[in-house]
Amino acid sequence: MSTSGCGSPWRWSRQRRQRCSWHPPRPRSGRWRGGSTLAYQNLINNLHHKCLAVNSADNRNGKSLIHYDCYTDFTDQCWRFEPIDAAPGYYRIRNQRTDRCVAAPDGGNGAKVVQYDCVDGYCDQWWQVWP
Repeated sequence: MSTSGCGSPWRWSRQRRQRCSWHPPRPRSGRWRGGSTLAYQNLINNLHHKCLAVNSADNRNGKSLIHYDCYTDFTDQCWRFEPIDAAPGYYRIRNQRTDRCVAAPDGGNGAKVVQYDCVDGYCDQWWQVWP
């Protein structure tokens, strides 16, 4: 696992009041659609200009994710989208520092999103990007 910085950020963009879309730049390594994993990148909120991060860079399962000032050399803010072979079109989002994945264990609105061990069979770690 590399401890170097992330590289160029992926940005979220708000188009309408409650509709957001995701526009990644062309990745420097890997392919977006294909079997290759991508380079680690920052995920930046367009409204607040803050990065998705692991709270206190803590490595424990169940640790909440937060948004925080962006620093490309903070690897707890670096994420990689990994295609899921069993579910085409879905991705696991892995953190560079902790090597854990974004999970949504509670399906309720407003529930916290956490990091957890990356497990193929945990579909609460499967994410889809809508155009």
